[in-house]
Amino acid sequence: MKSYMMEVNKKVNGKYQPVGKVEVYYPTLADFGLNVESKDGEDGFPVYTDSKMQWLADAAIAATKAIVRNRLVSGTVELKEGLTIPSSLDELMEGGSGNKGEGLAIAREFLADFKAWLASTGKPQVVQKSIYDVLRVPESIVAQPQAKKDALRDTYLAGFVDSLDEEKVERYDKRIALIAEYCSSEAIDW
Repeated sequence: MKSYMMEVNKKVNGKYQPVGKVEVYYPTLADFGLNVESKDGEDGFPVYTDSKMQWLADAAIAATKAIVRNRLVSGTVELKEGLTIPSSLDELMEGGSGNKGEGLAIAREFLADFKAWLASTGKPQVVQKSIYDVLRVPESIVAQPQAKKDALRDTYLAGFVDSLDEEKVERYDKRIALIAEYCSSEAIDW
């Protein structure tokens, strides 16, 4: 692994302003077990004569930068609680932001469980589909009339939560809170 100092910026009034630098460790192709010749480029990153190897190296560096940025508190050089900057290939391969896409997996699982529960309510298929479609994109809840938002929160979401075991409630807590928050939000004025 090699390292470089990555500049971190934040957007202020539409322009990026530097807030500091963090040391970022990135893998070379040799770290992946590839025996290819390289030389240091002007920016300090390795340059490979084979364009395919260069593309691969650039992708590894870009992924590494993204992982580090995702571990920083937005607009700062401070790490999010419990996270570190990977300094080895093994640490880097553990996952991008530390959760390996867990948030998306939880959202998919929540929707699958909600859809199964919704079918058990006996509501007409068209009603089930409408409710499910709104929950697939929680941001769309704010565009619903208040009576629909209240029913979504107080009848459907509450009924679904009541049907879950404690472990599932804990697993879905952020999703449940997000939906409840959107249901309680003011209606948007188009």
